[in-house]
Amino acid sequence: MIKALINQNIAKAFDGVLKDAIKDFIGEAVTATGDYNPVTGGYDSTKTTYQGRGSFGSFTQDELMDGMDINDVKLICLVKEISDTPKIDDVIHATLLGKLKAFKVLSVKTDNAETVYTIALRGLDVG
Repeated sequence: MIKALINQNIAKAFDGVLKDAIKDFIGEAVTATGDYNPVTGGYDSTKTTYQGRGSFGSFTQDELMDGMDINDVKLICLVKEISDTPKIDDVIHATLLGKLKAFKVLSVKTDNAETVYTIALRGLDVG
């Protein structure tokens, strides 16, 4: 009951007062599916994509964990609005400030009610 109420209120805020701060994103996950392939020089794998929307921002100094940098990006999104669970090393693509950006997932945390993900991202150099 409480989880449904939280989801409803946050989704309503995403569509209302937070609308300008909410951005769509696409995530890519690569999963090894087989043995080492000497032809390609890597492991056979499959790429799956998922999508969602959320707010991209920054971490405060107090929120930073070991291995994180003040330039890392914080993505806050609703669990129920992502079509798959983000994982460490996935790549998230989003258009921010008019430019397509790519980020590597450093960590994925959820709140106690499992309604909101807080995802730590690090920017990747892309064309």
